Amino acid sequence: MDYDELIRQGKTKKLFRAKRKLTLPNLVSHITQRAAGKEPLFLEDSDYLFMLANMKDVAKKRSLDIYAFCLMPNIFICL
Repeated sequence: MDYDELIRQGKTKKLFRAKRKLTLPNLVSHITQRAAGKEPLFLEDSDYLFMLANMKDVAKKRSLDIYAFCLMPNIFICL
């Protein structure tokens, strides 16, 4: 399920979207998601697996290449 659908269904209230984003062919982007404060982003092993599956789906749908990623308890980084 994509994030726009989650917002429409009321399952999430916010989704950060960059106001000035570059969209050029072959552009390499550094993407991060950090938990608020010192709160954990991933609580259980299944949360990590969900993120990995989500990354795979988005990469396939958007024809993206993921060169590297890091999943830590309070941050997600993707390049």
